[in-house]
Amino acid sequence: ALPICLPKGDGTFATATLPIDVRGDELPECAGAEAGTVKPGGKVALGSASVSLPQGAANPNQNAFLWHVDDFEVSLACASLALPPEVTPLGPAVAFRPTDPKRWRFPREIPISLPVNPARMPEAARLRHVQVWFSSPAHPTPRAIPVADPWLHESGNGYAFDFAVPTLGTFQVAVAKDAGTKRSEEHTSELQSPCNLVC
Repeated sequence: ALPICLPKGDGTFATATLPIDVRGDELPECAGAEAGTVKPGGKVALGSASVSLPQGAANPNQNAFLWHVDDFEVSLACASLALPPEVTPLGPAVAFRPTDPKRWRFPREIPISLPVNPARMPEAARLRHVQVWFSSPAHPTPRAIPVADPWLHESGNGYAFDFAVPTLGTFQVAVAKDAGTKRSEEHTSELQSPCNLVC
């Protein structure tokens, strides 16, 4: 832990203890496969990877609520993406496939979680530099995509990166090798700061 002390501007000081998690740069493991039905308030998970639906997602469309989603069958399996050489993967690729081939896209974003190891990030990188790479049958070439509600948090003995997207497919979390440098800063947008300092 790292104690910090900052002046409050009124002659007093604010103190806190910042937790520090020191770990190696191993890629989180992915093993096996899992399948099931995703229902509102529930999820289907493979280790730290999961897909879920918010409570109330199956409510009927009415007034301003236009994002009804029925229960859906999905399978999760370890996968691979051909990431470009200028990015570093923070976790394994995981494929989220619907049983019904017509259910790849949804009228709303659905929560996805993937295992990551923040210690693999370049020294100058921050959470705002994290990218989600994606491919699907309709978009077979991997590409970085915008996501909603990005969040890095502890999960079991490791970390997970949560986000929301309106489609299923194969996802992998990565970061540019030059993230945090002046050149890379021209191509990033601010998201949020992690609670823990990960070395």
